[in-house]
Amino acid sequence: MNRAGAFLLKSLVPRTQPITRMMGRWNNRSVAPYMREINRRKKVVELNHMLKDGKVPIPRRSSFTDWNYQAELAALQARIGEKFDKVLLARAFVMESHVELEIKKQEELGVEVTTGLVDNSELAREGVEVIDKALGRWLRGALPVLPEEGVVAVINYLTSETMMADIAFHLGLRELVLAEEYPPSARSLCSTLQALVAALASTDSARADQFVTDIIATQIAGKDINEIWIVSDPMRILTNILASSGLPPPESRLLWQTGPATILSNHMVGVFCNKEIIGQSSGETLEIAEEMAARDALRNIFNTAEASTPLPFGQPASGSDKPNNTLAEFTIEAQNIINC
Repeated sequence: MNRAGAFLLKSLVPRTQPITRMMGRWNNRSVAPYMREINRRKKVVELNHMLKDGKVPIPRRSSFTDWNYQAELAALQARIGEKFDKVLLARAFVMESHVELEIKKQEELGVEVTTGLVDNSELAREGVEVIDKALGRWLRGALPVLPEEGVVAVINYLTSETMMADIAFHLGLRELVLAEEYPPSARSLCSTLQALVAALASTDSARADQFVTDIIATQIAGKDINEIWIVSDPMRILTNILASSGLPPPESRLLWQTGPATILSNHMVGVFCNKEIIGQSSGETLEIAEEMAARDALRNIFNTAEASTPLPFGQPASGSDKPNNTLAEFTIEAQNIINC
């Protein structure tokens, strides 16, 4: 290409701005060695704590200079999308140990003991009632044919100390709890969440029920109800239900088997009622297969099988406070035995 062609090409192609690199504070070669040294020193400090104390201390978030407790409370309300009474919200995070610690500090200073603090024990007791009622109504609406023993078992699972503490931790309540211990124990986190629900119920009971169904009830998503509520002697329970319904007792029949005389034996047993199969399952022995088939029949009757209708997460409770039928009172209709 001659000079004239090159000049013409330059005149036709617009000039682009030169690419400039913005060298930021952390965009240089010293970052990687610096961070490696920081991590090395951190491991040394953690090892020193483990050798001396047996654990690595976790610093309180409130010990940092940018901590603002009132701003954190406001952020919590924005995070969960609820409005609370300020007095009740602040009380929900005060543990009894914190009140005792404040009283002890004032006694050591020799001043008049006037803390004005009230712990959350009363709110926690009220929260337990609100949570149990809200979960009961939602479960009875979602699983209308589940016996009351199953409803109670699921409520106990959702309101266990471990489950409630895990929910409270992921809601960001750990740093807001005012307690002598840190990190707060599972019991403290559980009580705080119960008190928080009670504080919301004092403001708006409908919103408190919705909060319980949205946050606590959803913890059974992906869980098998039959693993949460494990019945003992399923064949006896199935026999009693069929007898109470005026139906003939269940009959177990061997459908097929493979390798009966080997260590890899497999038996498929079906449970029949009135010449209709109501449950089937396999097992390494005939006894195990019969028991699992009876459990499969109960799952079909209680509508808790894998192919059952999904639970109505996100929807308000459609049940009532009236308990479901217990196992002793449970009956089924004869025309639904095939579709159960």
